[in-house]
Amino acid sequence: MKLPNLFLIILVSLASSAFSQPLQKVIFIVPGTFVSADSYFELAEAIKENIADDVLIEKATFRSGFPLRIGVEKQLKELNIAIREQGFEPDITVLAHSQGGIAAGNLPKNLAARSVILASYQRSDWFTKPVPVVIPTLTIGGTRDALTPPERIALEAFDKRNESSPHKFLLLDGVNHFQFVDGRKSNRDGLSALSVREAHAKIAKFVSAFMTARWSSLENDDDMIFSTELLNGFFNSFMKDQGLCKVAQFHHLGLNDGTDLLEVEITSYDKQTKYPQFILDKSSINQEDDSYLVKGYQYTERPPSPIDVKYFKSVTPEVVGCKLRSADDVSRTLGVSLKSGSCLEMNLKVLRETASTLPVSEKQRLAQYIDLDFDADIFLSEDKDTVVGFGFDLSNKKLSRGDQWALMSLFDAEIKDGKLTIVSDSVTTPVGDPANPFYGAHYCKVIPPSKAFSYLLSFPQMK
Repeated sequence: MKLPNLFLIILVSLASSAFSQPLQKVIFIVPGTFVSADSYFELAEAIKENIADDVLIEKATFRSGFPLRIGVEKQLKELNIAIREQGFEPDITVLAHSQGGIAAGNLPKNLAARSVILASYQRSDWFTKPVPVVIPTLTIGGTRDALTPPERIALEAFDKRNESSPHKFLLLDGVNHFQFVDGRKSNRDGLSALSVREAHAKIAKFVSAFMTARWSSLENDDDMIFSTELLNGFFNSFMKDQGLCKVAQFHHLGLNDGTDLLEVEITSYDKQTKYPQFILDKSSINQEDDSYLVKGYQYTERPPSPIDVKYFKSVTPEVVGCKLRSADDVSRTLGVSLKSGSCLEMNLKVLRETASTLPVSEKQRLAQYIDLDFDADIFLSEDKDTVVGFGFDLSNKKLSRGDQWALMSLFDAEIKDGKLTIVSDSVTTPVGDPANPFYGAHYCKVIPPSKAFSYLLSFPQMK
């Protein structure tokens, strides 16, 4: 036998020997801020019971009580070395909760086989840019979590929906923030009807399937179906946020399905630094070639933060302001008679259409609290429109000038006294000189579909 061939056989033999070492499955717990890793023991045991193989439970510790990336990586390196010294190949699943999930996000392959992020998300701020996920990752949130609300996790899933990423997302019905730990009570957290044992059973079912490559076996599981429906509902609402004012313009003209009579072009702003420009912008309608073009403006109010841009900037905007053309002005320009839909009716339309995208089980739950058809008599007056129905109370104040609407009007949406309450303002200026954009304007403030979806999901109480 030639020497090079012998050398090759030795290399292959050594490599095979290395890979034939028995695996040691490990759950490595990275706790939340000021939460002891011991508090996750019952959850880890519930996961372990669902796995036939021997599983070790290891815990990260942090002197300050605040999980940091450097500490996670250091302890994982030490754990990998210790396992290999005992003659095993590490198969580590990082189980990270809350701030621990931020500290343990996007780990490299040499430190862990997979990660499970509980009630947490990938941070995105001015200083830390998101990096691609390279190891299989499962992010789980709960619908009753008031600290890491489900829309925050849904947004991350929405951002990654078109990526070829080994990242799965799951939203569990009825689970709150601290049921991912030991179920401790907190007035900052949402209320859950589940016991800690029930919540842990739900979580453990999916984590163990993820750890043992049995994920597909849960495709028809009720909790999986609920999560899929819920994420799809969130995705739908996020997309509708972006084109809301175009929908509002057609609705105001009584043309919900669009029309060949005219086109609508909306310029959108979503930064507070652009609000002065939004104030100055004036809607218009002009003839272009053989058609008419309405130009309008959308301002999506999102409170900014240098700490976590994605959390404060992109999740469920508070309100969408629309600068549009009035039905009277468009009717005059086109020489047709168009029905005028009010700002109050537009908010009802958003609520009604958003409710239709909720999971079936949520619709059934909500039926005892609120009419999801939002069907009630609307009372009209010169200065205010109102509608009060089962579980909802909406009002819209009619202002007389655009500057009042832009500078002094308010929008408020809340769950109050068991009702979804929305207070909005609008202004529709009279038709005057066609060359003067101050005339024939219709300005309206609308609840964003994503905000409506979140409110309905948490109804009848935010916590």
